[in-house]
Amino acid sequence: MSEDIYTDRAYNLLLLRLERWLDELSARGPNAVPEVYREMNRLIENDQGAPYCEPHIDFNHQKNYN
Repeated sequence: MSEDIYTDRAYNLLLLRLERWLDELSARGPNAVPEVYREMNRLIENDQGAPYCEPHIDFNHQKNYN
C-alpha cells in the first residue's frame, strides 16, 4: 500500500513538473528548450542516482531460460 502512495505522489509530481515545463515553453518559445531540457535531465539523473542509460538485456544470460 505505501508503495502505491509513493508511486502516486511521484507520478503527480512528475505531471506537475511536465505542466510547468510546458507552460514555460509556451511562454518563452524555442529559446527555453535548452534550459527545460537541462531541468528534465537533472530530474532523471536524480531519480535514478546515475546518468540515464538504456536498459541492458543480457542475452547470454537469457539463453539459460528455456
